[in-house]
Amino acid sequence: MNALAQTSGGTAPASYRRKGYSQEEGKPVRVIQERDVEKVPPDVKHRHGAAPDSWLVHISITPNAQKGDADWLEPVTDDEYKH
Repeated sequence: MNALAQTSGGTAPASYRRKGYSQEEGKPVRVIQERDVEKVPPDVKHRHGAAPDSWLVHISITPNAQKGDADWLEPVTDDEYKH
């Protein structure tokens, strides 16, 4: 399952294995490749998940955890996932 998330403390660089998609709300979908790194600012609704023909592993660190845990939001629809 792929769902939107939002973290009050932001996330530090996330390292990826294989191929997937990443998107911040209001921005275009970005293809992420093995070893890509990105930073998501605090309180930005975002998603990341495997491409249909791959699997994905990511490690995400919240540097300001005292500001709150990740909030898991609505699931990403099949149409959103494909675009």
